[in-house]
Amino acid sequence: ITQCTARLGRAVCNPSTSLLAAAERALLYSYHHRERCITYSKAYTPQLVCYADSDWAVRCSTAGWGVWGSGAPLSWASKKERCVALSSCEAELMAASMAVCDIIYLR
Repeated sequence: ITQCTARLGRAVCNPSTSLLAAAERALLYSYHHRERCITYSKAYTPQLVCYADSDWAVRCSTAGWGVWGSGAPLSWASKKERCVALSSCEAELMAASMAVCDIIYLR
């Protein structure tokens, strides 16, 4: 859902019938799967778990990460990296850096 929404948001400045159909499909999917919700356990765990990944591209890579706590996601995001990475390792480091900024904010 997150990636679909991000792609729809990028194309909102140039609306078309195919964009409207894609938005309608996303809304219908959300409606039909509304029982799949995020649930948090009652047991408090002070430990945060974070996963980060990056899709290295020639121009701007896309970084994504998720932070879990108490058995459910607390925060997740996907962003285009601001600068061009020269290697996949550098793109992964940029994604990890963005994820750490999110963890610092959550603490």
